[in-house]
Amino acid sequence: MIEGHATCFQLGAWCVMPNHFHAVVEPAKGSVLGEIVQHWKGGSSFTINRLLGRSGSLWVKEPFDHIIRNELQWRRLTEYVADNPKKAHLKSGYVLGFGAKVGLSREEILESIRGL
Repeated sequence: MIEGHATCFQLGAWCVMPNHFHAVVEPAKGSVLGEIVQHWKGGSSFTINRLLGRSGSLWVKEPFDHIIRNELQWRRLTEYVADNPKKAHLKSGYVLGFGAKVGLSREEILESIRGL
């Protein structure tokens, strides 16, 4: 389970890359996107650094966000997230997901949005 999904936010497609991540996320009423992202980055940095026996920065510092205004933009950004590992020429070292589903393929993510 992804902590906060369905309570603090609704999570669409997401991808964790070696030094950054992409996520299509809708904050719940009363939640703030910046606080959600900081929680993800802080918690994951602590855990990853502990497991690797290291300290210091892990994620890219400057976030980029985009307001999704319609279904077409949502579909395009979902495809962008699903395609990101391929664009970066990664064969491993990343994780794709949709909502609380972890370890999906690009095709599985795109299939998830076809019925919506």
